[in-house]
Amino acid sequence: MRAKRLAPYLFVLPSLLGLLAFFYVPFLWSARFLFLGQDGGALASFQRTLQNEMFLSGSGNTMLFCLCCVPPLLLLSTGLATGLRYAQRSARGFLGLLFLPYVLPVSAVVAFFSYLFDYRGPVNRLLATLGGARVQWLDSGAIVLVVVLLYLWRNTGFALVFLSARLSVLPKELLEAAQLDGAGYWRCCRHLLLPYLLPALTFVGVMAFVQAQDVFREVYLLSGSYPPPQAYTLQHFLFNRFHAGDFASVTAAAYLFTPVVFLCGAIFARGTKT
Repeated sequence: MRAKRLAPYLFVLPSLLGLLAFFYVPFLWSARFLFLGQDGGALASFQRTLQNEMFLSGSGNTMLFCLCCVPPLLLLSTGLATGLRYAQRSARGFLGLLFLPYVLPVSAVVAFFSYLFDYRGPVNRLLATLGGARVQWLDSGAIVLVVVLLYLWRNTGFALVFLSARLSVLPKELLEAAQLDGAGYWRCCRHLLLPYLLPALTFVGVMAFVQAQDVFREVYLLSGSYPPPQAYTLQHFLFNRFHAGDFASVTAAAYLFTPVVFLCGAIFARGTKT
């Protein structure tokens, strides 16, 4: 009996040891960098980082990316998932098509968007044909729109798969009974589908928030380590400070951002418990 109680913990023990060895211990050990080259110790490192304009700009832009990316992703994926479930049609091919961008290499996705939004690319040619002016999509603040579109195109399928999987276990009889009672699409969504989706929506929302903070790769491949100011993210600050050898600022920024990570974890735990 005791062995049965211990079995689940033994299964997750290798993963926990990996997290401990490669994430938590190095993260705590990095605190020593806060005292490097600072007369005031760790407090001076935190103060210097908080007064750094690039850190403030990168943090603000990262939060702005999250606000621009996460709500549209949740609305789009929820609408597609509920529509497919309400229609009670098989959507395996459709889901596979939408999930494909998520499994493609980031470099391939970025190359495709670079071609689309190049100054002489298809988007600008279409604008010129319609009588509009060409836009420097990748060398101006307009790159924010490009990154948001790239994020939605790449991650909508990921969210849709999770939401569709959740709705696939909804008893078919409940939906049919609601339709027989005269409930239309919106009433079924409000009183049946959306409440049933809440745990999955919480998970997808937290994952979407994490993915929105990780747009550094896309922006870096599109515009390098110093993109237009509107697209400069917190990861750019960490990357540039690390290559400059300013480990104290990198560590301070990481520790300052840690409460946001714990907040996401608390929201996820509360949502799944609900």
